[in-house]
Amino acid sequence: MVYKNIENTVSFTSAAGVYLGNDEVLVALESTEYTFEKTADPEIWSGEGQLSYTITLTNVSGDDLTDITVTDVLPSDVTFLPATVEINGATSTNFDDSGLPTVEFGTVTPLSVTSLEPLVITFQVEKTP
Repeated sequence: MVYKNIENTVSFTSAAGVYLGNDEVLVALESTEYTFEKTADPEIWSGEGQLSYTITLTNVSGDDLTDITVTDVLPSDVTFLPATVEINGATSTNFDDSGLPTVEFGTVTPLSVTSLEPLVITFQVEKTP
């Protein structure tokens, strides 16, 4: 069985600016205003079944973050599964996948994060045949 790391780029924009991270599987950004992390489950994926991504943006600034759009550039060898998108635990269609492999979350209604609360986006992909 062959395993490989999946490189991925994810970013978010808010009224304060654009923040970008790029890593294999786990992306973690920190500042005095937010923590930003992307994880994959399972961490090592054989390409069989589905792979779940979780993007977590936690506001630690004391002020609300508003007008947030999260942009994720998926690897070219996976297929995005739109029906699996959840934002803060609720099924969501608040995304734009017309520019695949780039998916933007918060395009229908801008997202916001209150102080000390997380914004959690989860979705799944599968290996492109």
